[in-house]
Amino acid sequence: MAKQIIQDINEEKKSIVFKMIEGDLMELYKTFTIIYHVDVLGDKESLITWTLDYEKLKEDTPHPGTLLRPLCSS
Repeated sequence: MAKQIIQDINEEKKSIVFKMIEGDLMELYKTFTIIYHVDVLGDKESLITWTLDYEKLKEDTPHPGTLLRPLCSS
């Protein structure tokens, strides 16, 4: 669970930035931002890139990519 704000929307670059401000993520990370960027490849194809920008509170805090595994598993 996380409470977030929309920090930036750039229609020209087709990107949006979400900054986490409260919730479970903030118990592990000092800062946590997710950037979504869309590249339109054709009429029916697009590529979405997620960028996770974060600062850990502790050295042994796991990489946040582990949070994405349930979304990527088949």
